[in-house]
Amino acid sequence: CNRRYDELGVRSFRETAMTPEEVKEACKLRLKRIQWFVLRQEPISLRSVANELRRDVYCPKASAGFILDETKSALLAGRFVERLEWRENVTDPFGGITAVDRIEIRTPRFAISSVHGSLELRDAPRTNSLFVSRLAGAFADGLVVTPVEVDPLSWLRAFEALAGRCSVL
Repeated sequence: CNRRYDELGVRSFRETAMTPEEVKEACKLRLKRIQWFVLRQEPISLRSVANELRRDVYCPKASAGFILDETKSALLAGRFVERLEWRENVTDPFGGITAVDRIEIRTPRFAISSVHGSLELRDAPRTNSLFVSRLAGAFADGLVVTPVEVDPLSWLRAFEALAGRCSVL
């Protein structure tokens, strides 16, 4: 762990109630990338969408598919697994070229709420086109996905108006 214990809010390792494994896990914490989208869809139940997604389940032989973790009448949560394979040529310091097979598995988590008409996507890759097209197929192509635009400076101005003068450190 590269962090000092005082960054974790303790003076020494002995003062923690955490085991060494828990301290290591706390040091692994990283920022999560979360994207929100507004869903406009034809009237359809999330249970029928879940049934469609179960037909597009991920298996080791597939290049992409869904794994559902939670299915309720108003909430659908799971993961979209995408497997990418390619061959990369690597040049060593002596000019020799070696072909290396690479595999990348992307697993963004998603949650769909029918109450709010929203989609939350966690740790998504830069492009979501494959995920959105597969999801739209489960909604019988009656789905429009629009990103939520967030302007933190407008939020700050609204807070300043409500609370008087504030500053950001």
